[in-house]
Amino acid sequence: MVTGNDIKPERIIIRAYHDHIPYMKSLPLHASQRLLEEHDEYADFEVYLAPTYDFIMRLLHTGAMIEVISPASLRQTMKEWISDMYELYKND
Repeated sequence: MVTGNDIKPERIIIRAYHDHIPYMKSLPLHASQRLLEEHDEYADFEVYLAPTYDFIMRLLHTGAMIEVISPASLRQTMKEWISDMYELYKND
C-alpha cells in the first residue's frame, strides 16, 4: 500500500450492497476486515487501516456497490473524488 507518515490508521465502516456482499466476504479489503451486521439489502464491514491513496482507489473501483459510512473525513474524500469524476463526464 501507498503509505504516508501523516496518515494514521483508523476504524472505517463500509456498507456493501446486495450483490457485493459475497464478494466482500470472500475477498476482504484488508486482513482486519470483519462483518459487523448483515441485512437483506446490505452488510456493514469494519476495517482498521490508514486510508491511503491506494485504499481510496480500491474503494472507488467498486463504484456504487459500496458506501463509506464512517469516518466522516473519508466519506467526504470519497464525495470529492466522485464529484470530480462526474465533472469529467457530465457534458456527454
